[in-house]
Amino acid sequence: MIDLRGKRALVTGGSRGIGAAIAEALAERGADVAFTYHRSVEKAAAVAKKIESRGRRAVAIQADSADPNAIAQAVEKAVSVLGGLDILVNSAAIGHAGTIADLDVEEYQALMDINVRAPVPAFGGRRSYHHDRFRPWRAGTLSRNYALRHV
Repeated sequence: MIDLRGKRALVTGGSRGIGAAIAEALAERGADVAFTYHRSVEKAAAVAKKIESRGRRAVAIQADSADPNAIAQAVEKAVSVLGGLDILVNSAAIGHAGTIADLDVEEYQALMDINVRAPVPAFGGRRSYHHDRFRPWRAGTLSRNYALRHV
């Protein structure tokens, strides 16, 4: 098991599913964890409580991953509260349950904004904190493969 004591992490989409499991696993291994959530206030509070029950700091940050400014602000808040960042995990994602023929332009744009563009402001859009307060120990993006059925 990797020892993450003293490390500070940010997990986008950390209030439920895979993101919540990652946030909790990071805390279990000793990291302080900030995470974003979109609408799930109750789920975010539950994840924060689990992180804190492990003796780690938890920071739940409301942010819409489709909004680059919101993600950049979430990174800034995490850096401010935790004193820097060592680990970034982009877990925020959405899917499309229908066929590609059912996919309209707005839904396609939302898929691209959250699944493709959102990591950019988190990983490199704001460089001001990189040199002194962000020492990337590990950074990664989860790839969620959604199969679109052919028509």
